[in-house]
Amino acid sequence: MMSKLTKGLVFGLTVLLVVALAACAAPPEEEKVELPEYNIAFYGDFHMVYAELVTTCTMPACVAALDLWNDEIGPEIGVKLIPRVYDTGYDFAEAGAVYDRVVATEKPIGMVSVISPSLMANLDKFK
Repeated sequence: MMSKLTKGLVFGLTVLLVVALAACAAPPEEEKVELPEYNIAFYGDFHMVYAELVTTCTMPACVAALDLWNDEIGPEIGVKLIPRVYDTGYDFAEAGAVYDRVVATEKPIGMVSVISPSLMANLDKFK
């Protein structure tokens, strides 16, 4: 049976060890403020005539621009832009239907498109 002095020493050393481990722990991270998010719609032809242009040039450039915005400018003004990509299949009717559906559900604040049926089908809607 342990004496009261021994129990006290074991308890004290345990508390000291816990306090020392807590002091060595990493400092708490700063709270990240969630910025309001706004959608940007990217319409493209990923299967037909403009597929190579969209996948190799346009989309990487747009993603790089949005990444730069979200890293540099967005935090300063409190805005985060989210890319939403939609395939129009180089089809005039599909482009119009996709645009109407996206505007109704996603409510994008901007649209990026290569001149193709995705733009031409929706050109009158911007007036």
